[in-house]
Amino acid sequence: MSQLIIKKNIKVITSFFGCFIVSWFQGSLFFLISHYQNDATHLNGNVMHHSEYKINGDNTSITNTLPSGLVFVFILNYTTVLWIMYLITKKLGIDSKLYCAYATIIIPIKQIFQMVIIHPYIHTYNKSWYPWPLNLIFKDYEGHVLCHHSNGLCLGDFPGVGYIYDLMLQYHSKLFSGGYIKYKSINYFILNIIIDYILYSMTIIICSLLCLSFFYFLPKVMKNKKN
Repeated sequence: MSQLIIKKNIKVITSFFGCFIVSWFQGSLFFLISHYQNDATHLNGNVMHHSEYKINGDNTSITNTLPSGLVFVFILNYTTVLWIMYLITKKLGIDSKLYCAYATIIIPIKQIFQMVIIHPYIHTYNKSWYPWPLNLIFKDYEGHVLCHHSNGLCLGDFPGVGYIYDLMLQYHSKLFSGGYIKYKSINYFILNIIIDYILYSMTIIICSLLCLSFFYFLPKVMKNKKN
């Protein structure tokens, strides 16, 4: 009896660990999509963060300001990415309802943590909030302050994956600098839709790889509920 209880507790702990890690990275993917759209395709008031405009001496969006159009983008991408993960986990035999129950709590906590704590900190103190070696993994200061506010790249904190989005941004910008696309032209709006499809296709692939990588730690659907 005691062994069954121990095994059950271990299963609960590992399931929480797996859901927490995957949900955390899922939150990073959600933010990568939203950040790309905010800055490069479906422009909204969030671009003010790249200006010298300040409110109460602070330029940190969402902390002291709520940029126009940002809420719609966040809600749409949050629900879409969550739905993508629901379908992927269900297809792989993972307990999709339990995972999404964790994700609906963990992802908002991650975003609040990023915007309310880390974001103001790195802009105020000009250094990473994370201790070594986590600062080398998430690159919050290096990636956001030194990179993103310098050249527009480094959209998120997903280790390694951000380089794919950087490559997209670089080729995206060449379409404008080469004169192939003009702002608010028909081609401009068509391109934005195509990029949305690419961003969500990348999300499906990366989420699938995430679930496969942490498959052992994620809660599985019980084939026989009596067991």
